[in-house]
Amino acid sequence: MSVTVHGTPGWSLSDSGGAKYGSAARRGAFHERQVARALEQWLTARLDHFDLFHDLAGFHQVRGAGLKPRSLGAADIDHGMLTGGTWLIVDAKGCCDRCPRWEPAPVSFR
Repeated sequence: MSVTVHGTPGWSLSDSGGAKYGSAARRGAFHERQVARALEQWLTARLDHFDLFHDLAGFHQVRGAGLKPRSLGAADIDHGMLTGGTWLIVDAKGCCDRCPRWEPAPVSFR
């Protein structure tokens, strides 16, 4: 039905990671963009609406569930999908030719 995209896949790796991690950051950003493209195509074909978030970082003072604010430190979530009240988190990793490939499959969020 529809997907609302927030953020840019691989942005933190492309923006500041290249100076620190070199070719590994470029490779990681490439794979994050590939996963983002596959997720967007997959979600667009579904009947419900999704919000698709890319490159979520900087989780300081996270609140909820009546708990005191917490810091998740340097956590970086590559992709997050939200529909209704359900989240699905995806961490993109670069694979070599011998690594298994991820293929989107039907998922029930109930």
